[in-house]
Amino acid sequence: MHQFLLLCNHKTLFTALILLLGIGSLNAMTSNNGTSCSPAGREVSFQQCKYDGSEIKKETIAYDGELLLDRYYCNDAQEKCPTVDKKSPAMIFMFGGAFYTGSRDRKDYIPYFHYLAKHGIQVFSIDYRLGLKPLVEKMQGSSNTSEQESPAEASNKKEPGKLAAAKMLITLLGKSIDMAVEDLYKATAFIISNAERWNIDTALIMTSGSSAGAITALQAEYYLSNQASSYLPSGFKYAGVISFAGAILNLKDKMRWEKSPAPMMLFHGNADANVPYERIWTPMGCFNGSKYISQQLSKMDAPHYFYTYEEANHSIALTPMLQNLPEILGFIEDYVYSNKQYITNTIVEQPFAPKLKKRLRIKDYIKANL
Repeated sequence: MHQFLLLCNHKTLFTALILLLGIGSLNAMTSNNGTSCSPAGREVSFQQCKYDGSEIKKETIAYDGELLLDRYYCNDAQEKCPTVDKKSPAMIFMFGGAFYTGSRDRKDYIPYFHYLAKHGIQVFSIDYRLGLKPLVEKMQGSSNTSEQESPAEASNKKEPGKLAAAKMLITLLGKSIDMAVEDLYKATAFIISNAERWNIDTALIMTSGSSAGAITALQAEYYLSNQASSYLPSGFKYAGVISFAGAILNLKDKMRWEKSPAPMMLFHGNADANVPYERIWTPMGCFNGSKYISQQLSKMDAPHYFYTYEEANHSIALTPMLQNLPEILGFIEDYVYSNKQYITNTIVEQPFAPKLKKRLRIKDYIKANL
């Protein structure tokens, strides 16, 4: 870290971080990553509530040191389980927050959790380590707003060491994503180890995420398509992935899929200036958005559902969890339960919506994140 800070001053560092993250405003969310130190498997709390006539229960459990997960389930929905033995599917959810903030129990997510639980799917909303939190807090604490130039002004300067700083930031981002992926794998292993107690079908474990969480879910599936994880049982596969404004970061060669991934449902706005809808170049590789991922999956004839909102920004990291619940359940029933080999593209046109910029440049991503 000391070597990195020598490469550029705080102004450049701050600008480069926001530019290269492209996945959340510094002021967009508040951190509430609730972590009380508990042995793995210990129940921390229990709640229950009513949702559309069904009793939804929630228990909070430590799955790895201080990392917690919230389990949402509905006992009277067991008859809706698709398996003969009535074992439950499971959905692991990862929150958004640019890998430095966010909360597993943000109120905007709860209708999504309750809807799935009502339909017989146990939901596990998990904590994960926020790899960029120390760096962002350090910069926020040391930056002098009265002296700081605008991000647009800083981005137009050819400052010494800026390219090296950018490369270092991308490396840090990549490590933060990998850290989150590792926690997802650990949470998955924990759920598998408790599958009998919770009546879960381990062949029907799915992942889902919003923004940074969607990036993690997609990245985890991308890795598993190319190499097995030591954290997971041999031969384990996720049954499906649902992404709300996600992408895959590729720092090495071109994207490649050694085997076909799990069925994916990809929601994205085509004017998203936070997470790329198509693809954005970085000094060390590319951020591959939902459109680019869909194109690759189509070439492989891999089943997936690509859902584009025209004239929509990063709000699609949240709105489908409120507005597209029947479509999400339909995807799960068709692609996951019934194993239908569909490739579906849905485009939601909004002819009366304000026209948003689509050809986004580096400075546009900076402005969108501040």
